Amino acid sequence: MTDHRDPTDLPAAETRGSGSSPTSTDTDGASRTGIGRWRLPLAIVVLGTLVVALTALLLPGRYDATSVVGLRAASEGGNQADIAASADSLKQVAQQEVVASGAPGHVESIGRSIPVSRDAKATANLDPDSTTIRIVAQGVSARESSALANALADDAVKRIGRDGTARAVILERAEPTYAEKKPNRLLVAGAGEAAVLAAAALAGAARGRP
Repeated sequence: MTDHRDPTDLPAAETRGSGSSPTSTDTDGASRTGIGRWRLPLAIVVLGTLVVALTALLLPGRYDATSVVGLRAASEGGNQADIAASADSLKQVAQQEVVASGAPGHVESIGRSIPVSRDAKATANLDPDSTTIRIVAQGVSARESSALANALADDAVKRIGRDGTARAVILERAEPTYAEKKPNRLLVAGAGEAAVLAAAALAGAARGRP
């Protein structure tokens, strides 16, 4: 007896013949899924690496140079009361000079007279329990940072001398040879962010594995 059923009515098992088997189809799909899962992590790694590289090229390193200024009494000698009063007066003058030397407007003004780049900066600090002022200048080169630190120190000595209550001497001048090179904070942050993003993406891809 002849079977006149339409081929579309036949069970699925009977219609499978030629063409890809279920196993090969599933394998191809899994392969494509695996490749797609790794696409995003790889893209993030590549883009993060490019960002860090560009940051390193565009942003120069920073050099720190230090000049040290010491305050002395205007006149030597005297009794113990005079010496104590002189010490208190020196500390007050030193504190005032720290504020003046590190003021952004003053640093900018001295920087224009040298001149140095607009990115150059400086800070002034007082050593604990002393009248020693440390002026730290930051520039894009060792020579620039040293020049700014020394110019600020020279200006401090002149200003303190005009006051008459104290005298100042430069204990240490900044030298380009000893300027300290430090990594740019933005560069370090960019590298760290790229590493975190890459690690997170890889972890997410690994978690999505069957």
